[in-house]
Formats: sequence, structure tokens, C-alpha cells
Amino acid sequence: MLALLAGCAQLPDSSVPVADRAQAPVTENPYGVILIQEPVDTSASPEQDSYAVYGADSVSTFIPPDRLPALDTEPLQPQAEPDPSNLDADGLYALGRQYIEGDGVEQNAAIGEHYISLSAELGKDEAKRVLGLIRLRRDVSDAEALAMLEEAAETSLKAQMQLGFLYANQAQPHLNDKPKGLALIEKAYRGGSGEAAYYYSRIVARTDPQASKEAMSFAVTQGFSKALLAAAKTSGSTQGSAELYLRAARSGDPAAMYEYANGLLIRKYKPTLTGFDHPAEVEALAWFSLASELGNGLATTEVGNLKGVAVDMARRGTSLDEVKRKVQKVPAEDDGQAEQEQFHGD
Repeated sequence: MLALLAGCAQLPDSSVPVADRAQAPVTENPYGVILIQEPVDTSASPEQDSYAVYGADSVSTFIPPDRLPALDTEPLQPQAEPDPSNLDADGLYALGRQYIEGDGVEQNAAIGEHYISLSAELGKDEAKRVLGLIRLRRDVSDAEALAMLEEAAETSLKAQMQLGFLYANQAQPHLNDKPKGLALIEKAYRGGSGEAAYYYSRIVARTDPQASKEAMSFAVTQGFSKALLAAAKTSGSTQGSAELYLRAARSGDPAAMYEYANGLLIRKYKPTLTGFDHPAEVEALAWFSLASELGNGLATTEVGNLKGVAVDMARRGTSLDEVKRKVQKVPAEDDGQAEQEQFHGD
């Protein structure tokens, strides 16, 4: 056992990080990323979140660390020689995304924006949202871009939330209408967006604690990973925190993967795997490996520390990739009720 656990993980500071939106810098990049500046709360360490204009909802497919946050649609299949001549609005939008991301084609943001613009002209609301954000970030005085985003916000929860961020000065460019921004974010939350509920909760935490608690509870129920992480770190139950971390990990959150794996190693959490002599170590290695693939440096270190476990698995003919696939599967009977009940019980 000592050989297997050589250099096992240490739990990091688990305080919930937020950023002072008055101080946080804004970073530009060619993908049209919006930086969400979190409101101040009682936590000490700063953090800011980066959102692609396409969205950042929970996903089951893991994205390499050099890619944008997860898209709110299925991953695109590479095309060696895309032909736009016979594409409809959906096809043009998808092709535009490919060029902006360099997914199967040589990356070219200008060409990508052109195809998204054609899609918007054909009436695709998602294209209007994306194009409006891209253009508005380029020129805050672009009235046509703002109009496209406002139009998309009439039906799109994602557009409501993102436009709300801009008006509430939670993302660049600041549109300086905080009441309107908060109303849009709340509208997206009431419409069913767990992501919007999480940020609404953070924004009103000081001014309306009860509304904040209700919104955070909804975000947890919806499975938004940041809400699951926040609930896990404040849970009064070991089982409750384990279930919350595991649910967030299965949604693709590398921080949750790392925390859950640490809990397995120190025997705080019970492993879900069976059929192994040391199931906790095997499952921890799988989660550390998945988090490492997503760019978590601490997890990368722990993969090296658990090389004895990997060697033992190889000797027994066990595939780490197979174990990684297995731990990510959500049991059919897991409806998230345990997590919701634990959160409400805090």
C-alpha cells in the first residue's frame, strides 16, 4: 500500500474564490471570450471566470486545456474542405464556429465571423447572439450589434444572461445599467438557467440573502458545476459533499475532479468502483488523470505521485482509460436528489 500511495495528495485550501469586480482585469482574445467578474463576498481569494460567447453549460465530453470552455451544443465534426454553397442557417453557423475555433480547418476568425453573419441574416437567433457579442466587444457603440443581442435575448436564456452581464458591468464591455442587467440575469434564471441562477445568487448575496439562497439552491438542482462546488465546500455532511463533488466532476469540472480524488485518497469518501484491491487509489488516479487532461497542474503532479497504482493496474491488465470512462458514467438511478437534499440541509 505504501508503494501505491507514494506521494499522495494533500487537500488544498477549499475556500470559495470570488473576484472583486472593481479590480479584476479584462483579457481579450480572438475567440470573443467574455470575462465574468464575480461580485465581492466573504471569501478571501480572487478568481475570474472566462466564458466563450457560445456558452459554458455543463457537458459530459471533456475538452483539452488549450480549447475554449464547453459549447452549449454538440462538438463539431472536422471538415477537411467545407463547402458553404448549399448550407442553411444552421450549417453556416456551425461552419463559422469551425473557422473561429480552428476545428478541422485552418483557424480564421474573419471567415468564421462572415459565415456566422450569413447565418444571422437567415434568421438564426443563436448566430445573432454570437455575432452581436463579437461585434459589441469590438465596438461598444455598435448599435446594430446591441440590437442583435437584444433581439436574441427575447427568446434565448443564454443571451439574456450574457446581455445582463454586460448591462450589470459584470463583463466587458460595460453597458452601465445595473438594474436592467440584474433583471435580465434573473429572467434567465427564472427561465431555467442554472448558470444564470448561480450568478444571480452571487450578485444579490448581500442585498437579498434569501433570494440568493433560493437561486443557489436552484443552480445546484440544475447541476451547474460552480454551484455544486460551492455547495460541496459548505456541506455539513461528508456523504453530501462527496455526492456534490462527484456530480460536478461528472459534469466535466476539473477542480471538482481534483477535490473528489483527494477525498478518496484520505479515505474521506467511499469509492464507487468495485472489483479492485485498492479501489480508492484506482478511482483517485482516474479522476486525477481526467483533471490533468483538462489542465489542472496539481492533478498532473498527483498522477505522477500515483505511478505505483498505474504500474499495478498495467500488471493486472487493467486499462486506465477504461476506468476513466467508467467513473464518468452517471448511474441511471442517480437523480440528484441526495445532492439537493444535502444542500437544503446545510
